[in-house]
Amino acid sequence: AASDVYKRQVKSCRKNMEKSMPEYLSIDRQDNGVARLTLNNKDKGNRFNGTMVNELITALRELEEDHSLRALVITSSGNCFCQGADLEWVKEAQDHSPMPHLDPGSRIIDALHELDSFPRPVVARVNGDALGAGAGLLACSDIVIACESSKIAFHEVTNGLVPGAAAVYVSNVIGMHQAKRWLLTGETMDAAQAHDIGLVHITVPDEELDNAVNAQVDLLLHGGPRAQRETKSLLRQLSDKDKYQSPGYRTGFGSIFQRCLSSKEGKNGIQAAIDNELPRWAPEKKQ
Repeated sequence: AASDVYKRQVKSCRKNMEKSMPEYLSIDRQDNGVARLTLNNKDKGNRFNGTMVNELITALRELEEDHSLRALVITSSGNCFCQGADLEWVKEAQDHSPMPHLDPGSRIIDALHELDSFPRPVVARVNGDALGAGAGLLACSDIVIACESSKIAFHEVTNGLVPGAAAVYVSNVIGMHQAKRWLLTGETMDAAQAHDIGLVHITVPDEELDNAVNAQVDLLLHGGPRAQRETKSLLRQLSDKDKYQSPGYRTGFGSIFQRCLSSKEGKNGIQAAIDNELPRWAPEKKQ
């Protein structure tokens, strides 16, 4: 009987562990104090959905409590970094208005804020396209290394949405003048252009990506852990983007996002993107 009780306890423990295991990301802790956080939704371009965003927030908070951690590398599985938000997830919010601050845009801001305020150095290993909120991840990282084949865009406006989540961080990284161009047009840039405007620090041939990441991580490991934490804290104080984390901004952005999301334009834009068609306002492609 005691043996049966033990077996049930082990089985229950395993079930609880399986429930707590992330579905859309993985964490690999290395002996040198470096952790690699990998987005793992490659069948959908590593796009964010509600579960993935919650897992990312939880993972970053748990890693923050790991005092042995020296640096974090964020990357993705497959050959795409992150193509932004899952449009099916966004479309659900059109049909069923979420509670305040639980709409996709606000939740993505929460995830980006966790990454931006992470106390240890963060290296983005950009192994492919970074679009929308995926490009926002770059702006929230401390060192961004992209393979030359990467394409980057803030394409929300082409779907009838406001790029509020990425705009908070991107405008501080590339400057307001550059942000106006790239966020208003939704134009796609290559890695070299992203480097020119300051969104990417280093571009390398695809096959050299890991060597470049390892070299930067090695440099970080030569820095004092406390000094690096204090430096990140100092830089946050020098930045004005923390004002965007105020309740007033969050409420205002949530309202703006929801207005666009629920509008006829937003509904048409999202459905057109899902159907791989042009939205009604876009000019026909020239033959």
